[in-house]
Amino acid sequence: MVRLNILLRGQDVQAHENDIELLSVKIRNWLNELETRKVMPGGKRIYEDYTNFIEDLPIYIKELDLELSDLTMMDYQFFVSKWLRENRQ
Repeated sequence: MVRLNILLRGQDVQAHENDIELLSVKIRNWLNELETRKVMPGGKRIYEDYTNFIEDLPIYIKELDLELSDLTMMDYQFFVSKWLRENRQ
């Protein structure tokens, strides 16, 4: 418990009630407070982008003959970047 307290010291921990959309909003707001160079899209938009990405992820995985369970963090990062390039202007 001491380690958790150290890790969370200075953080404004908030409940998200196991609601991914609410969690998206809270994370967005937290990250936006850390990033001062630009304003981030709203939490609702981030959640919508996330759900669209998750819907498209099986297509990307299939293109490379991968399995979801085999994805590494680098694979995931690659697919997120690819999705953002294809879906953001």
